[in-house]
Amino acid sequence: MNAKTTCGWIVIASLLGAAGCSKQVTVLESDLDPGRSYESVEISTRAGAYHFDRVLVTPDSLVGEYTVEVQRQSARDGVYFEDISRKRAVGRDEVLSLSTRQQDAERTLFFGIGVTAFGLLLNNLFDQSLGIGGGGGAAVKSDPNG
Repeated sequence: MNAKTTCGWIVIASLLGAAGCSKQVTVLESDLDPGRSYESVEISTRAGAYHFDRVLVTPDSLVGEYTVEVQRQSARDGVYFEDISRKRAVGRDEVLSLSTRQQDAERTLFFGIGVTAFGLLLNNLFDQSLGIGGGGGAAVKSDPNG
């Protein structure tokens, strides 16, 4: 295998590591610390569930931010759409739990190693089937006299 191919697989593994694998994490109301924020959140309450882009935990509530697409019309621009950010506070006494996705470093590492190993295996099998794979031994020169 040449150095260019090896570097290619290292780059692919690095990109996978940067993208990361994630897992769903549930945080109980009693474990929510004021001042902490979460991304891509579902809050479960006694009345139902709320979905937010971002949530900030305050001492007495969870303040969720979400985006709404609004259709507008003007004489100059015609019909257009605009994203508006809105907030909603949910009292901590109503909250049962909060679910969010967090990056899982262990899963990302094993996934990256697995993909890289599989790619290297395929590369070696492909090289061997074409007869251009590794091999060792010494080159033998033919005898010019004979």
